[in-house]
Amino acid sequence: MLGPVPAPMEKRAGRYRAQLLLQSNQRPALHGLLDALMEHARALPSGRRCRWHLDVDPIDLL
Repeated sequence: MLGPVPAPMEKRAGRYRAQLLLQSNQRPALHGLLDALMEHARALPSGRRCRWHLDVDPIDLL
């Protein structure tokens, strides 16, 4: 796990952005973790005020 860290373009359209990079040698385990993390993120009190984007196998990190 690397991050969370500010995105290369930290603020865009008036919104702050951050990145969290997760890597694993076991793809099924990573997908299970991602499902659980997204469920937890949506349940947070601030979850409705944040936009969550998940990119599996990103080409670049911008």
